[in-house]
Amino acid sequence: MKFIQSFILLFSLMFLVSCGGTLNGHFNLKHKLPMDSFVKVVAKYDVVKCVNKTCMKFQLGATSSGSVVRVYEHGSYILTTGHSCDPGVILNDLGGDAKVKQTTYIIDVNGVKHDTKTINFNSKLDTCILYSASLKKAPVKIERNDAPVWGDLIYNVAAPVGMFNIKTVPVLEGRYSGHKWGFSLYTVPVIGGSSGSPLFNTRGKLVGMIHSVHRRFHHLSFGPTHTELINYIYKHTPYHVPDGVSLEVDGTEKSSIEKTDQDHLLDIQIR
Repeated sequence: MKFIQSFILLFSLMFLVSCGGTLNGHFNLKHKLPMDSFVKVVAKYDVVKCVNKTCMKFQLGATSSGSVVRVYEHGSYILTTGHSCDPGVILNDLGGDAKVKQTTYIIDVNGVKHDTKTINFNSKLDTCILYSASLKKAPVKIERNDAPVWGDLIYNVAAPVGMFNIKTVPVLEGRYSGHKWGFSLYTVPVIGGSSGSPLFNTRGKLVGMIHSVHRRFHHLSFGPTHTELINYIYKHTPYHVPDGVSLEVDGTEKSSIEKTDQDHLLDIQIR
């Protein structure tokens, strides 16, 4: 009887240790994922559209996701998707004789609004760097030699369908699945609002960013390769920011994706 009681006690202790280890693992992961570096990106478009000499004024809006990638004493750089910074996307959708003025701001995880300036957007990579003088949040961790390999577990911190609140940011899981059409491929569920959202490995390091999703299967998402993304961040986040930051546009050449392949991709953006 004593033997049985000892066995039950030992088994119970093993179970508790096992459960404790699992819980601690999740607890540690929670602290590895840099929630405070996440921002919601909000774009407002003041539109004037004329049809047959009759002009209308109205406003459109879009939300996307972003993350702080560099912080200096004078301000922070934020990474998001290129089509969130490009008013030409709205112009293409409106067609006809239209003029668009875009204003972009961000909301941090504490619910504080910050004005931004667009430093650069790259239409080929679909990436954008914003600058905010008032935001001072810890940046994500970046390493050049931390590229994901096939099958790696990754975490996506995002605001799908604009779902975002103070200290409340959805976290999704997926796998890095290689390359397709020149992009990194992930099995992360994506919908409007997820554009520009960061991807992290199990060590909390930035390994990618979401910019598009398969039109017929929203659990296949795409982004620039790790090398392209890291090089882009380093290039466009200098220490010195001149007064009256001027807009740069890179990658105006057409993407190497064939038209037949483009039909399978859908930009993710809420308007």
